[in-house]
Amino acid sequence: MKTAKDLPKNVVLKADMKPEVYINGQISHGIGFEKTIGGLSCEMQLILGDTWESATDLGIVNTHIGFPCSDSEEFVWSQPFEFLFTSDSYNGWPFAILKVLTFDESNKIEVISYCKFFIPKESGFHEIKCRTWTPVGDSASNDLAYFFGSYPRLKDISHLAFNEDKMKFLKTTGNGSVMVTLNVSRGNFNRSR
Repeated sequence: MKTAKDLPKNVVLKADMKPEVYINGQISHGIGFEKTIGGLSCEMQLILGDTWESATDLGIVNTHIGFPCSDSEEFVWSQPFEFLFTSDSYNGWPFAILKVLTFDESNKIEVISYCKFFIPKESGFHEIKCRTWTPVGDSASNDLAYFFGSYPRLKDISHLAFNEDKMKFLKTTGNGSVMVTLNVSRGNFNRSR
C-alpha cells in the first residue's frame, strides 16, 4: 500500500488544499467601565458556521479578574488565545461573543455587558474596539440594578448569536469597551472549491 511519502513531490493532496484560517491574539483590556464597580473579567466564545470545523479546542476564553489601574481607567487582562479552523467556503465566517462580568466585594459574579464582533476576513494584524452594551429593563429592574447591583441579563446567549431579528427590539444602553488584538492568517482560500 502506498502512503503520502511514496507520492511524487508535485502531487497535491485534497487535504493540502482545504482552506484554513489561523487566528491568534489577546483580549487586551477594558476601558470606559465604572471604576467603582469592582473587578472585571471578560469571557469570549467563538461561533462557527455549519461548514466550518475547528482543529483546536473551541472552548470559552476567560480572563482573570482585573481591577482598574490607579493612573487610568483600564482593566488590563492580556489574555492570549489561538484557534485554527478549516472550511470549504467563506459562508459562516467566525464571529465572537464577549461577556463582561463584574466581581464585587461580596464575591458575587454577574454579567454586566455583552458584545458581538466578526473576525476580520483580511489577513494581518487587527485591533478591534468592541463597544459593549447592557440590557435595560423596566423601572423595577433598574431599581434592582441600582440598589442591589443585579443587572438585567440575557437568559439565552444564543439569541445574540442567531436571532438578530429579535435582538433589534431589545432595549440597551452603552457600557465600556473591550479591546481585542488579533492576527488572522488565511491559507488556500484562492484554491477553494
